Amino acid sequence: FSLILIMMPLASWYENKLLNLNQ
Repeated sequence: FSLILIMMPLASWYENKLLNLNQ
């Protein structure tokens, strides 16, 4: 089990959320 497998999609999802809020 690797934390990176969770952190990578989580980071991209969080980034998309922030971009949506800025629009």
